[in-house]
Amino acid sequence: MFLGIDAGSTTVKLVLCDRAGNLFRPFYAPNAGNPVPLVRDYLQKLYAAYPKLKIAGSAVTGYGEELIRNAFSVDLGIVETVAHYTAAKNSAPTSISFSTSAGRTSNASRSATARSTTSI
Repeated sequence: MFLGIDAGSTTVKLVLCDRAGNLFRPFYAPNAGNPVPLVRDYLQKLYAAYPKLKIAGSAVTGYGEELIRNAFSVDLGIVETVAHYTAAKNSAPTSISFSTSAGRTSNASRSATARSTTSI
């Protein structure tokens, strides 16, 4: 399993995924400016429910990237716009559009005949 964390300035999002990209245990909550307790609680509950769980790799993005990376020994820190682009790139096989603005979540989308939005 792999762990993804988005430690934003106002919310925290966490999810596990397997090698096939299947998602497990998604979590989303406001963080009141401090993502550490939410990430800690998620991990504690996760390991309590699945004591033999092995996380093969982990990555964090967002405003609290360095804080979470150092607090929980996360493997990679990824710039948020790169994370969004990568998610969109892997979600559909055709053209891509990308937009971002300061202080707001970036959006990336790919389209074939229909347009979809992917955010992490």
